[in-house]
Amino acid sequence: MLFLIKKLFQTICIVFICLLGVVQVSASELDNNELNELLNNKVNQKLFVNKESVNFYMFATLSLSDNILKQMLEYAKLYNGTIVLRGIEDNSFVKTSNHIQRIATEADSAAIIIDPTLFKKFKVVSVPSYVLAKHKECPVGISCMPNYDKITGNITPKYALEKFIEKGDLKLEAQGLLGEDR
Repeated sequence: MLFLIKKLFQTICIVFICLLGVVQVSASELDNNELNELLNNKVNQKLFVNKESVNFYMFATLSLSDNILKQMLEYAKLYNGTIVLRGIEDNSFVKTSNHIQRIATEADSAAIIIDPTLFKKFKVVSVPSYVLAKHKECPVGISCMPNYDKITGNITPKYALEKFIEKGDLKLEAQGLLGEDR
């Protein structure tokens, strides 16, 4: 019985690897040693392309005051953060682009993205919210939940990072972003 389960698992692994285009083989072409080598080498090299990373997300909406959004842009640049918007203004990319251009100066080089999935992933229901996320190495096509710290309120990103250092799971990552500004 155990032998049959092992063979079934090997076949599933081979099919999975072949479907992703990592290697082109059929189940009959591999013995156990070749399968082990394939799984140890090819899977690690080709399937785990989403490498470990740390992201500081600043969740916002264009309905926040322009002053708050400008401050968030400055802080995002200072702390290597990304401003995350849930959607576009009045279902118009033109209005959204104009609004962002109005609050951003040429000196601002902070990242601004529109990604409603991040709001769901981190259960953000009010803004501004700050999330420090450590994404794990994850197989392609699989959505792995990162470790993260979250705080919500009309606070500065510096205060958020200080709270993450004080009470969060990602103390070292928060210290790295805050640097000497502590």
